[in-house]
Amino acid sequence: MKNIDENFRKDGSVKKSLKERNRERREKWIVEAASNLFRDRGYQSTRIEDIAEAAEVSPGTVYSYFETKENILLAILLLHRKSIGSRRLRVVDSPPNDLTEAMILYEKERLWHATRYLDRPLWRRIAAAGIMSPWSALGKKSIELDTGPHLERLKIFSILADRGLVPAGFQIERAAEVLRAVSLYVWLKFLREDITTLEDAQDEIEKNVRMILRD
Repeated sequence: MKNIDENFRKDGSVKKSLKERNRERREKWIVEAASNLFRDRGYQSTRIEDIAEAAEVSPGTVYSYFETKENILLAILLLHRKSIGSRRLRVVDSPPNDLTEAMILYEKERLWHATRYLDRPLWRRIAAAGIMSPWSALGKKSIELDTGPHLERLKIFSILADRGLVPAGFQIERAAEVLRAVSLYVWLKFLREDITTLEDAQDEIEKNVRMILRD
């Protein structure tokens, strides 16, 4: 008889069964294959059959994991959200000892990280879902996207305030809300205009941060 302790890891968490591990592995293959195809061929031009072939599974297997192609895009988006990025995380947890430079570095890292995992056409589709179908799973996640960054900005402000690096009377909540709005404006402009490069967007956000924080 199998020892019950073998069902648990050293940290006390329950070990996953072989069936669960295989299912997660196949799901990962599908998401990775779709991500590559969406980037190379475009979202509209990629069929479920193409994704299945690239993932080396049957179309039926893909549908058993994801009912629609949009659900696969949602899975890619969730993967992006989970992988905040080590450079961005370092800025949030240990920002430079300068309020303006810390926020500039954070905003630039956030833009860089966003474009690393999803290209502009996919981000456009995600943004459109938040407007055209806000009730859908993808639409809801699209609307929620700026909640995490807003909390990260507040954390940076809080850390610098604890270090005595935020001026007396400085309105942290108000500044964070203004940065949130400006960041969204720059991001949507980047998505809308193909001529706008990542470097252009980073330069614009730096200019706005300096103006907001009166560097």
